[in-house]
Amino acid sequence: WWAAFRDRCRTAGLTPTSMLATAYGHVLSRWSGQRDLTMTLTLFDRRDVHPDMPRLVGDFTALTLLDHRAAGSAVEAARGLQERLAADLDHREAPASWILRERARLAGTAVAPVPVVFTSAIGVGDGVGVGDGVSADVSGAFGERIHGVSQSPQVLLDVQVLEDHGGLRVDADARDDAFPPGLVDALFAAYVATLEHLAASGWDAPLPVDPPA
Repeated sequence: WWAAFRDRCRTAGLTPTSMLATAYGHVLSRWSGQRDLTMTLTLFDRRDVHPDMPRLVGDFTALTLLDHRAAGSAVEAARGLQERLAADLDHREAPASWILRERARLAGTAVAPVPVVFTSAIGVGDGVGVGDGVSADVSGAFGERIHGVSQSPQVLLDVQVLEDHGGLRVDADARDDAFPPGLVDALFAAYVATLEHLAASGWDAPLPVDPPA
């Protein structure tokens, strides 16, 4: 269904990352009971600032904050998120940590982390990892993947999406002691079901995700 999903994104003028992040935000919104919320977005910020940049090996990730806002339909929500993301990228020199500190300073409160993360490796060839690049499927470059896990301070849930052998791979890393037993698995299943729904159904209706009982 991934090819159909990408085709529908292209027809709607959306990057796959925008719709994938919208679906993630929607599931988090319904399950947390918060209509609007903020997530941390991982950027692959490997900018062409030197001729030898393609030869460098290292951590070129950066973090920014991305707002999810409820909208009437899936496509409206994704277009709104994509517009906010484009505006955020114009200011990506201001990292998420600085934004959180400034927000706390202005409000006179302690720094509150944003512990839910969305990481997209789709379009990593475009320099920031949030576009519609076609060079992102590197499944054959590093051999067969057996096991992988991400561990970051103050992160409770990190969902990662990447292209793998022509399909979409979705992974979730969570701090198990922060959630009731079974909740992360159920939330992950709801996210995958939402993506499959988007690949097969119209985008002019709201996303059909029910909160847990």
